[in-house]
Amino acid sequence: MNIDKNMLKNSSKIILCSIFRWIVPLWFWIYRWLKDQEFLVNLKSQTLRPGLLAFPVWLIMSVFLLIKKSWVSVYIDYGMQRYLIWVGEHYSPTGRGYYNYGNFSEQEKLNLYGEPSGRIEYFLKSYLRTLKYEDGQSILDAGCGRGQNIKVLSEYFPTSKIKAFDLSEGALSVVELGVENQKQIQTEVGSITDINYLKQYPTNGFDHVIVSHVFSLIMSGSEAATLRLRQDIIDELVRISSKTLLILGGNELLQLEEASFKIEQLKRATFAESIARYFDKHLNHGEVYAVFSPESIGLLFLCENKNTNIS
Repeated sequence: MNIDKNMLKNSSKIILCSIFRWIVPLWFWIYRWLKDQEFLVNLKSQTLRPGLLAFPVWLIMSVFLLIKKSWVSVYIDYGMQRYLIWVGEHYSPTGRGYYNYGNFSEQEKLNLYGEPSGRIEYFLKSYLRTLKYEDGQSILDAGCGRGQNIKVLSEYFPTSKIKAFDLSEGALSVVELGVENQKQIQTEVGSITDINYLKQYPTNGFDHVIVSHVFSLIMSGSEAATLRLRQDIIDELVRISSKTLLILGGNELLQLEEASFKIEQLKRATFAESIARYFDKHLNHGEVYAVFSPESIGLLFLCENKNTNIS
């Protein structure tokens, strides 16, 4: 028997909402009072004094919050230890997130080049004056995949030198076929998480650097190690770019509250946090802007008055 999943979901939602309409008001008033007592204790006002039960409530809520934060900290560290390995397996030739390009014909690879359309295109159409990209300027695509953004960039800026790197030799083989007659485009195997690899690029070596939908997957063995690694990566990319650094991703790039570790599937997880703070040490020679498309968020660092002694 075929079951309409959407109909079943909608019916279940209607039933649950009808039940919760009786429960929510009670919880709403209790929670409102609890939060107000917590607020009054923390306020330490001589005029707005908390009630007699406020201090026990504050103590219980503080203990609960401490337990929650400790749990989350240990959970994130453990998850990162595991997924540091598993994400690599997810994108290995036998993983779910990988095409086994070795089994593809040249024509099949050509059909994959630049597909789906690069996310950079919306930003070029909507923010070109802000991005300040011009034909003839050099571009580095860090973590290029199979060339979705490269194809767009080469169409918009046909005389620009474009350098791209990625961990996947298979994905790069797709790009190399797609740009076979475009000598201004170069590719090589490299990892954005390999700081020694990034250090090989010269200071101000490229006018523009792009990182598209890679950052949420960057993890190390713990939350603290991940934060250090991400800072190091940003520092190097800012050093390499002479004009702009554009990092594209999802909502996780501007996660302004507490960082979160999210398991998506068996061997793929993401770490969400606002990466804007990684630019703080560079604000003496640039500014950070947020740019948006219907499917992506971008953090754009515009370099200004930049010297060659950035560290």
